[in-house]
Amino acid sequence: MTNEEIIKKIDMMIAQEGTLGEFSKMGKDFYIKNIEVLKIAKQAVEKQIPKKPLDICTPVVTWGICPFCRGELNKIGKQTNRVFKTNAYCMDCGQALDWSDIE
Repeated sequence: MTNEEIIKKIDMMIAQEGTLGEFSKMGKDFYIKNIEVLKIAKQAVEKQIPKKPLDICTPVVTWGICPFCRGELNKIGKQTNRVFKTNAYCMDCGQALDWSDIE
């Protein structure tokens, strides 16, 4: 199962909150209590899909800003934290980064 298929399945489960559909075996109380868990799981899977960094700059070393947290989780002074081309993941939030097509 791909990450996109997992996200689609989680979205379907969240959307069925009122009806439960095929998930009625779990029981409504169990399902409603775990909506937040499903949302967190979706966010974790989405972070594994590589995204291109924002505001890419190549003065000497290629760097950019994380497309998920935008470097706000570990802000240095008034400047946002940067992700470098050598990073496959954001050091702050774990977002997978896609540096392809960037020289």
